[in-house]
Amino acid sequence: MNIAALTTMLLLLAADPADLPKVHDDRLQLQLVADSPDVRTPTGIGVDEKGRVLVIESHTHFPPEKYDGPKHDRILLMQDFGEDGKARKISTFFEGTRHTMSLAIYRDASVYVATRAEIFRLRDKDGDGKAEERTPIAHLETKGDYPHNGLSGFAFDFAGNVYFGFGENLGADYKLIGSDGKSLAGGGEGGNIYTCDKDGKNLQKIATGFWNPFHVGFDAFGRLFSVDNDPDSRPPCRLLHIVDGGDYGYRFRNGRKGVHPFTAWNGELPGTLPMLAGTGEAPCAVLAYESDNLPSEYIGDLLVTSWGDHRLERYKLKPRGASFVAEMTPVVTGGENFRPVGLALAPDGSLFFSDWVDKSYQLHGKGRVWRLSAKKPPKLSRPQETIEALASPHRLWREAAARKLSIDQATYQAIHGKNARSRYLAALVAYAEADDAGSFMAMVAAKEPDALKHHGPRWNGFVEDASLSQDVRRQELRALSLRLPGVNDDVDTEKYFETLESQDPFVAQAFIFGQRFDERSIKLFLDDAATWRPDSKPGAALWLASAVRASAHPHAQRLIPRLLSHNSPRVQLLGVMWAGEERATDTRELLVKGLDSAKSRQLFEATLAALSMLDGQKLGDPKAESSGEEYVVKLLIKEQTSLGVRRFALRTLRPDHPHLTAEVLSGLLRDPDDAIRLEAIRTIRQRAESERWPQLRAIAKNSTLSATERSEAILGLSPGNHEDRKLLLELAEGQVPEVADEALRALRGFDLSPKEKEQLSALSRKLTGSHQNLAQRAAVRNPPKDLPKSEDLAAWNALASGEGDAAAGERIFFHLRVGSCFRCHEHEGRGYTVGPDLSSIGKSMTRERFIQSLVQPSREMAPQFTPWIVLTKDGQTLTGLYVGEEVDGTLKLADQNGRVHRIHPRDIEQKKPSEQSIMPAGLADNLTPQELRDLAAFLLKK
Repeated sequence: MNIAALTTMLLLLAADPADLPKVHDDRLQLQLVADSPDVRTPTGIGVDEKGRVLVIESHTHFPPEKYDGPKHDRILLMQDFGEDGKARKISTFFEGTRHTMSLAIYRDASVYVATRAEIFRLRDKDGDGKAEERTPIAHLETKGDYPHNGLSGFAFDFAGNVYFGFGENLGADYKLIGSDGKSLAGGGEGGNIYTCDKDGKNLQKIATGFWNPFHVGFDAFGRLFSVDNDPDSRPPCRLLHIVDGGDYGYRFRNGRKGVHPFTAWNGELPGTLPMLAGTGEAPCAVLAYESDNLPSEYIGDLLVTSWGDHRLERYKLKPRGASFVAEMTPVVTGGENFRPVGLALAPDGSLFFSDWVDKSYQLHGKGRVWRLSAKKPPKLSRPQETIEALASPHRLWREAAARKLSIDQATYQAIHGKNARSRYLAALVAYAEADDAGSFMAMVAAKEPDALKHHGPRWNGFVEDASLSQDVRRQELRALSLRLPGVNDDVDTEKYFETLESQDPFVAQAFIFGQRFDERSIKLFLDDAATWRPDSKPGAALWLASAVRASAHPHAQRLIPRLLSHNSPRVQLLGVMWAGEERATDTRELLVKGLDSAKSRQLFEATLAALSMLDGQKLGDPKAESSGEEYVVKLLIKEQTSLGVRRFALRTLRPDHPHLTAEVLSGLLRDPDDAIRLEAIRTIRQRAESERWPQLRAIAKNSTLSATERSEAILGLSPGNHEDRKLLLELAEGQVPEVADEALRALRGFDLSPKEKEQLSALSRKLTGSHQNLAQRAAVRNPPKDLPKSEDLAAWNALASGEGDAAAGERIFFHLRVGSCFRCHEHEGRGYTVGPDLSSIGKSMTRERFIQSLVQPSREMAPQFTPWIVLTKDGQTLTGLYVGEEVDGTLKLADQNGRVHRIHPRDIEQKKPSEQSIMPAGLADNLTPQELRDLAAFLLKK
């Protein structure tokens, strides 16, 4: 065994085995490049052409009291790597910044750096390993100061332009200013992605609607991708395909949690784009692999670091219309102390990534850098001839060659003669695009159409070539800036509308972005019924109307009434959103009329939101009571209202609304529709005790009603009330299993008399399986002693395996004592919004992750749901989630029971983040195995 191998082995043996990352491909190896104290709390990373590693070391990201590290962030330079992968030399390349997030190496060896508030370029002009020159590129002017929802990046396109992201900035107003003084302003719209030239000039916004587009990257075909880091109450985090003018749906001004009817997360609303895939928690980097160190099947795949799920993830793209979907497989996974952040490709095709190590967002002094490479890498040497280099698997080399080559027939023939395929021709095509060499691209398309089949240049050709993907064809829509039929006589009307009928949102977005309406076009569009009719197909109406709205033409709002009267719910939804966001008060009558005919809950709630906006509801407070409720009450009691709308209305109203009188609710309990009756019972359950108990008892004991109705009523009874307890004991011995189970569940946790305990013990001896477990839990107050330990997730997963009853799980979710999830979480409009909304977690969370969150609630907490411990000057200690501040700075904290505490800064002695989740430990202990299955069945349903 050589010395390097022995050193690596000793390092690994010294580490905690549970903390060592696992590589899932036997052909690859992971080497530790640097460990603390040599590197501490690292974020962004890059590798230059010499193979030297630059990594940001953060010292300003939530430093604890009496932090002993440097006062500013710094960039470390690592070089001289041994066979074991360890960096033999580490020095400081640059220091002096605050909240430094990202870096990337430009093709001229300069280093682009992003802090929260600025982007600048560094150069080491004398080659001594230290940056002497610092050039401003862009900067923010804003009151926002949270460490990691500002600027971050980077990606460089074929022409050398710089791309970077900007987070939601907590909704604060801002100006982003380039080096030439050009500025872009905003606030509250969500995160954005921008571009400028390499010197910071000609700043432009590319796309919007993100939470925090933490990193961006191009693939070999010029397609831009991003990871959106943290979704608050709308999991999962997103992997996104970015197109010019794209809107990805998130709006901070509609509420930070992202659950407002006018906020989308996966293309749910007209004019918004979907994700390629959900990623692991807190994705921090995205990289398209283009080299030949890793196995060939990795080429073109997207690699993503997931800080929260302890993974390096690999996504294989599959075409879906003009875009893609992606499937994830893990490449490297680790334990609690594996937190990958930055990711970079080295010249030899290996990968380097930084590791934050600890889950604490406060600085902790830990950190690592890793290298992932093939165990038996190919010998990779840079080709000397430009043509040879163009056919290299290593993307950076072939792009450098493409910049030097003349774009002509001879070049193409030389490449073609070497059997280079579309991936390699893409580099030449990209630079042809940059030089506007359309003739070269036409020649490539004619002789080798596959070379462009998956290419996405900003170029206006081949839209009629069926052999090409929509990703190429949609570019012509954008570039041609099509006019309405009749304005440009040379437009093929039939083909024009056929294109608009595409249901592919990426094609539609390209059309909307590319459309440039003139005065005559707008007039024709608004006045000519032959051009657009309320009964026309939804595609044309939707995308044409979206394009008109995007034009911001002064007469565009005249279109809203037509949209509201359209027969397509999607077109109506666009009209509703437009009316609300533009405060189109003249549409109120149509909006109220639309409530009565809403065909979906989405449309119903969006219409209410629009009415609330017309009535002056403050943006960012979607839960504020508004006059929209008066319309809901009228719909609820109106006999002509459709059943679907009445269901929407009843769930929307708060239980203590003054118009929901006992008489109204009694009438709803007699409704012929079972869904209305269930919603009425659930509403009664949440009313004051004196009002609810008589009605709920009557329902629970009524054997002519369904078991589901009776069980829902039992959920609102309390064994603390003598009459309720007597009824519950009777129902527990009844012959309807569903009702008996719910009665037993309601009795749990109360001090029962010896006689009552014996009654339940005798009952348990008669029962079997899950019914017996419920009776035993009711008779004995404390959970069984033989439950698995919280660390033993395998045992808990085994305990919870099997089929569950989603209806029973829903009752557990809303149970006052057993589940109590609703005290902090909302599900489809019911519950409280202290913690994340759980309406859609089934789309992103595995069963194993769900069980882990119940058994180990403090193991993994998203930053926005980290509790704070506040010690007041009068000696009180409060723990809760931050839910906002008032105008005078008063802090609002919500505790685990949903109560909101208000503390003024002058009364605070000390404030610090808690390592313990607000979600109580031992929640799983309080559930029987069947209840675990039931709760999982309810929350994880797709």
